[in-house]
Amino acid sequence: MHDMVKMSHLIEWSQSRKLKRKDLHFMMTYLSLDQRDQFKKLYKVKEQALYKNDIQGKRIMRKVIAVFDCPELCGELTLAYGRLESKKRVAVLDTDRLNPVMHMYLNVSHRIKNMHHHLSIDQSTGLNLLIDALHKNQLTPSFSDHMALRIKGLRNVYYFSGSSLIEDYEYFDLNDLKRVVNFLRNHYDVLLLNTNGFIYDAFTCYALMTSDINMLPVKGQFPIIKSLKKNMDFLCQKQNIEVSKNYYLLFDYIWKNQISQRVFKSLMDGQTFTSIPYVKSRHYSQEHVYIPTKRFNHKLQKTYQKTLLDIDRGIKKHEFNQKSSH
Repeated sequence: MHDMVKMSHLIEWSQSRKLKRKDLHFMMTYLSLDQRDQFKKLYKVKEQALYKNDIQGKRIMRKVIAVFDCPELCGELTLAYGRLESKKRVAVLDTDRLNPVMHMYLNVSHRIKNMHHHLSIDQSTGLNLLIDALHKNQLTPSFSDHMALRIKGLRNVYYFSGSSLIEDYEYFDLNDLKRVVNFLRNHYDVLLLNTNGFIYDAFTCYALMTSDINMLPVKGQFPIIKSLKKNMDFLCQKQNIEVSKNYYLLFDYIWKNQISQRVFKSLMDGQTFTSIPYVKSRHYSQEHVYIPTKRFNHKLQKTYQKTLLDIDRGIKKHEFNQKSSH
């Protein structure tokens, strides 16, 4: 009741003044989802319109990128955006409810320890706390920034770890994920969604459906390539995922003893990205986890410069195809 009174007072105060876009932007930053919905209806504006310009007046191209079943690639891509796009705010959400291991590749804990909450130690992960805040109507940009796990050396990256308890799998609601992803999309410049490889997983399907572009990494052996292409074609057909935003890439690629890039591009109907080369440190030992933050050398950084350009071109091409079809 007290919150309703405060919200009513805020609405009355805002109506008595002529608010500018930056004023609305500031207020939206500290309001919960339900409260922001009241302001959007009151002023008849779309939330995306509030954030379409940065401080210098240039248009921000927000993007959602789904990485299918490859936390190694998602970890390296996180590092690439953190270093090469340092002025952009990057959110990383691990949507894998079966075996979330992104935290290992980012060299951080999967538990969030700097907040008081009612969840158990094993449930104190980014995904769980985002959903919990959503249910309590407390999910704001300042809250998500505070609860996000930070990666050493990457000030612009905000990591939200996945659920670590497989027994909680069936209790997650897809509608909660939809609202969380929509929230993160609106308040970060780049959102990376790490998925598992189970094509019947609702979270995986939604990540591939809602993204601006899907990155589908594969090892350079023909049987593996054929299997991935077959599964993705089936998934796109059943879930109505737009094929034009699916891009395949050879990951951990060795040109001497794997399929040629020319043949690969032909098999994938031209929907390919720059190959990510083999890195010896990815295969040092089964006892040690490969940590990209410690092994991201100059050669690999140059490769990911091309990958980030590929992503931008792919998104623009997909948007153009959508406009043309209408």
